[in-house]
Amino acid sequence: MCEMSIAQIFSTAWPSIGSVVSIATNLNRIAWGRRPLTKRTLSAGFGHDINSRHSSAPRPPVLKAREICRILESLGFAFVRQRGSHMQYRHPDGRGTTVPNHPGRDVSPVLLRQIVKDISMTLEEFLRQK
Repeated sequence: MCEMSIAQIFSTAWPSIGSVVSIATNLNRIAWGRRPLTKRTLSAGFGHDINSRHSSAPRPPVLKAREICRILESLGFAFVRQRGSHMQYRHPDGRGTTVPNHPGRDVSPVLLRQIVKDISMTLEEFLRQK
């Protein structure tokens, strides 16, 4: 009787151990009603790639509210009103967003992404105006 390790069995049955994990991952995704991952979606940065620890999306910088307001004004947004510490900006085409203005505090990266999403831009386009 031939003695083979589990790794040798998997390597003969499948080209790499990673494909076994991918098959199991995709079966799990299908069972939960989600789309299976393909090489195309993994290379585009969608889903969870088991071979990388970090996502491909760039991390937004930490900015002060004053800097965000300056960028918005350079993009053509006008200060409309303020309620408490929340400043509202509107563009002539109808886009609008709210910027929290807490002195001495940074705007969180998550909130910066939401502000950029509100004005229908990408993070890169927004930061180019800086």
